[in-house]
Amino acid sequence: MSINNRKPISGLLSNLLKKSLTRADLMAIAEKFDVHHNTIINIRDRKKKEPDKSIVKDMIKTSIRVQKNKIKTSTALITQLEDELKKIKTM
Repeated sequence: MSINNRKPISGLLSNLLKKSLTRADLMAIAEKFDVHHNTIINIRDRKKKEPDKSIVKDMIKTSIRVQKNKIKTSTALITQLEDELKKIKTM
């Protein structure tokens, strides 16, 4: 995906960022780049026509990190549930 300076981010990327970034994540990105949090929200919601590429990259990296953490947490939860199921089966 290449980002043209005259266009907002893609609709697909916007939806992915909406699903994975929390308000706290958006606030952290805004603080990191010393911009108002509404700027980050406007980029995410495709309202900003010329998004800063470094902010978009950071938003994507943060989203990837969040999703990886969710996968790790889910994997641990599944393992614990499977262990509990094994305990019940052996009773």
